[in-house]
Amino acid sequence: MKPQIKKILLVDGNNYLYRIYFALYKALKKEDDYNLILHSLIYNLEKLLLNLKIDYCFFAFDFKKTTFRNDLYKDYKKDRPKMPEKLYKCMQLFETYLDKRNIHALKKENYEADDVIASLITHFYQNDNLFYILSSDIDLCQLIKKNVIFLNISKKILNPDFWTEEEFFNKFNFLPSQIIDYKSMVGDPSDNIKGVEKVGVKTAIKLLNNYTNIENIFLNANNLDKKLKDIFLLDETKDILKKNQTLIKLVDNLYLSDQEKIIFKSLKINNDLFEFLIEHKLQKILIFLKEKKNYQ
Repeated sequence: MKPQIKKILLVDGNNYLYRIYFALYKALKKEDDYNLILHSLIYNLEKLLLNLKIDYCFFAFDFKKTTFRNDLYKDYKKDRPKMPEKLYKCMQLFETYLDKRNIHALKKENYEADDVIASLITHFYQNDNLFYILSSDIDLCQLIKKNVIFLNISKKILNPDFWTEEEFFNKFNFLPSQIIDYKSMVGDPSDNIKGVEKVGVKTAIKLLNNYTNIENIFLNANNLDKKLKDIFLLDETKDILKKNQTLIKLVDNLYLSDQEKIIFKSLKINNDLFEFLIEHKLQKILIFLKEKKNYQ
């Protein structure tokens, strides 16, 4: 008998928080308007769990602003603003909700949420597991492969774009596995990563289509047109690309200590969760969950 496929939702926690917060930004007029943020965080997640028929869910959060990448490159994400106070307070309450819902919330010191998600996939990757990665961060697309689908929430949280390997290639004209080399060449302004001068989007895609990866581009540098040949024969270009690859590549082998040992926990709806919702005046979600108590 074929094993039943388990659907696992991996959420880029900080990304999810910010997407919800800025979708509500114009409506947040009161200083104590935390209820609206908390309601949206929980309601949108519950709808996703229902619509996708999720069996298990994990949230990955950034541990703090600086990571090992800042040790390698001091300007990495240099201009990122601090999390708004309203959102930070709601995040603490939201983590309490996650715990009561039997959803793991994970952070790893010196690493980003993306690294945690990559490591979870390594840890649990089996043919009978189907992973959904929920985020608008394209860096996570490097994890797309068989049974790993990226749900892009850059436009709509409840109606995300589903990106498989095929959909990603059709959209960008290169493979998810090539995103590290692509971004290393063109740079990533959102992370303050500078690319190779005079290598733009079209040039980078053409090079990847012709030579597959950066290593092969260097091996064939003498076959490039003069402008590119001069660029890729420079030691400075090699140094830039090597540094960028290290910054962009996700760490997928983080150690899971005994204390943080990850196990599958079935999503839970019980009186403890109901009491939390009542305490924080989330009656609409309470009604929604009582009606859907057996949907998992």
